Parts: sequence; structure tokens; C-alpha cells
Amino acid sequence: TVGSILFLPLAMRWLLPGVQVEPLNMARSLFLTMLLPLAAGMALKSFREGWNQRLRPITGGISNLSMLAAVILLIGLHAQSMAGMVGSRAAAASILFVALTCLAGYLLGGPRAESRCVLSLGAGQRNIAAALVVATGSFADPEVALMLILATFAGLIPLLAIILFVRQNSAATINRLPTP
Repeated sequence: TVGSILFLPLAMRWLLPGVQVEPLNMARSLFLTMLLPLAAGMALKSFREGWNQRLRPITGGISNLSMLAAVILLIGLHAQSMAGMVGSRAAAASILFVALTCLAGYLLGGPRAESRCVLSLGAGQRNIAAALVVATGSFADPEVALMLILATFAGLIPLLAIILFVRQNSAATINRLPTP
């Protein structure tokens, strides 16, 4: 989260030189929507453990429902544009990107098979929440956010394949996987 707040505003100018983005506005949006709620939750947990236990299911549910509503509304309002994107090479590129980052996580995951599997999944999972904050706050075109959602859904394919592999194989089988 802190890495996203520091990295994204700087990286956007470097990765997209023709796009006008305001790094301070982007950092402020990320701070207010990601870091501040996280810090508030951590502070509440450290001072009022009982409140944390009672509020966690409520705030977790609100968070999940809000994200689900945002995704459904984005797709629903822009279904025609989304349908046009499905046939593009963007979905295939996303699947390939996630598969390669999963492979990199596995290869760099250390000597223990369990660590390699966890790091493989962690490397393949991107921070969609931060990406959506940046996309909706920095770009007027709603297709940017739609492409992120499409890439997220497409990227679930290799992640789910890894999860199914790990789930179906015993620890003994996983430990026999080659060490990079």
C-alpha cells in the first residue's frame, strides 16, 4: 500500500509520457482511499481490540459490497465497450503477464516449495484497488477502468490454475517440485 502511494505517481509519468497526470493528486487519492483506512484500522486494533473484532465483519462486508457494486456498475454502464474489449489481445496479454509474474515469483521464491507457491500467487496478484483509484481519478475515459477490470478477470485464469494445482496436490508432491 505504501509502495503503491510512492511508486504509482512517479511511474505514471515515466510509463505514459504523453499522458498528463498530477502525481500529488494521485498520491492524495491513494492516501485517502487506501493508507488512511488501513492506518485507522491498525490504530483501532491496537487500542480497542474488542471494537476491532466487532467491526471487522461489518466493515469487511461493506468493503466487499462496495467493490462489487463498483465493478457491476462499471460493467453495466459500459457493457457494449466491454464486449468489444473481450475479443482484443488485451485479455491474452493479461493472462500471459500474470502467468509470467507467477513464474517469476516461483523461481525467486526460495528453497521451500511452500514459499515458492505462496510467492508465485503473490507475484501474480496485482493491486486492482490502487489501479482503479488511479484510473478513475486520472483518466476521463471510462475504458481505462474497464480494461483494468477485464485484465483482472483474465488474470484470474493462471491464478486459479495454480490454486487448483496446489489444492489437488499433497504437500509431498509440492515438495518434489523442482527447485530453481
